[in-house]
Amino acid sequence: MLADLVWWFGLNLNDLDRMKITEVNDWLKQANRQKKAGYTRL
Repeated sequence: MLADLVWWFGLNLNDLDRMKITEVNDWLKQANRQKKAGYTRL
């Protein structure tokens, strides 16, 4: 799941390491919304 955030949003592992669990969860929710809306990563 963290690798998905790194790939989808261009975050790095240091960014993720500094985030609280609730923040990571918010990013995952956003990624799921974008995927369901048909967004793609170029």
